[in-house]
Amino acid sequence: MTALRVRALAITVLLAVLSVPLPAGAEEQFKDSELRVAKALEAIRGDPLALYAFLKRMPKGADLHNHLDGAVYAETFIRVGGEDGLCIDTVAKSFTKSQPIRSGAEPEPVCEEGDVKAADVAKTQKLYDQLVDSFSMRGFVPSEGESRHDHFFETFAKFGGTDPRHTGEFLDEVSARAAAQNEQYLELMETPTWNRLNTITKDLAWREDLTAALTARRLAERSDAEG
Repeated sequence: MTALRVRALAITVLLAVLSVPLPAGAEEQFKDSELRVAKALEAIRGDPLALYAFLKRMPKGADLHNHLDGAVYAETFIRVGGEDGLCIDTVAKSFTKSQPIRSGAEPEPVCEEGDVKAADVAKTQKLYDQLVDSFSMRGFVPSEGESRHDHFFETFAKFGGTDPRHTGEFLDEVSARAAAQNEQYLELMETPTWNRLNTITKDLAWREDLTAALTARRLAERSDAEG
């Protein structure tokens, strides 16, 4: 069953459920519940800590079209960047690849002059804070030269380059946080690594007949395997 059919079926079921009349007295029960919630909210409106706890417990709806990389916290990227042997461009406040080991004797990443090993960032609080701000929207103030939109989308290039092996860890972090916030549904998206995607598609030319193109691709793959 295709994803489109699954969604259509889900919508049909939802509409059918919504069309069922409520049992006698249920509507009054809902109104009473809403009134109690409204009173509780009003009572703590001036208390930030109580308000935070109240809203955190409140059931949330659906978080749709959530890009996994955009939902991982900056602090996590900094940590895994250190685990992956990445370096930090201290001017651009972004990850950069470490250089190949030159003599074979260095046990640690070799960074370009002026760059810092990501594993050492936590030793310098100022640089650590700057990276968190660079990798996220924390503390960002829009200016004439950089809007919120620009800053948000520029972050993806700055924290990119971590090993795909962390995907499972990222999924665990984001889904656990969603559960803690009492979200009812989470729809995550993950973009395949571009070099892998390019390898798969590099020999595919545009074909009007998709079936013929896929058949040709399978025949080519079978021929390579047999050869």
